[in-house]
Amino acid sequence: METRKSDRQINYEGLRAIVIRTGLSEELFPLGEADINSVDPILREIKNQNPELKIMLGDINLYAEKILLCTSKKSLDETHRVFTTETRRYWCQQVGIEPRAETNQGQKAGSCNKKSYGINCLLTVEQAIRMFCFYLRFGVAPELKIPIEEFQDLGIVIFLDFLERGKRETIWALDDAGLGSPRC
Repeated sequence: METRKSDRQINYEGLRAIVIRTGLSEELFPLGEADINSVDPILREIKNQNPELKIMLGDINLYAEKILLCTSKKSLDETHRVFTTETRRYWCQQVGIEPRAETNQGQKAGSCNKKSYGINCLLTVEQAIRMFCFYLRFGVAPELKIPIEEFQDLGIVIFLDFLERGKRETIWALDDAGLGSPRC
């Protein structure tokens, strides 16, 4: 007996197919045709086990460049979909990311009060998922104007892949207190 797929499942499978056609690996979406509802308990468990989990924007940007093939670097325009820094700034504002103080070695005294959406911004799980939604929608084709909410389930699946890869490559920031602050 065949069961009817939910609207959520149909939306996920349709967008998944579009994203794969744009060149992303099918391996990023290990669910295949499995029910998208199966990711909900996994995400809930991650949040319950790590209630203070914060993800650095720089890690998300690196994943987007290396895996999702989206970047703001013009030097990669032959292999990646390229957006402007202003686009990422807009996405950060839409997601609700707080800009942080930027510092560089050799800056003049008093110049480190400048805040920006640099790599040291910290995101919650929900903000990270939403940021992946922006990257995915941009990779599909911004001209399609698909509402960002439609990408929520794809964003969750990508977030889970991001965490899995991160276990092998990076230590996520679990507490902002130990990261230090600029000396100004």
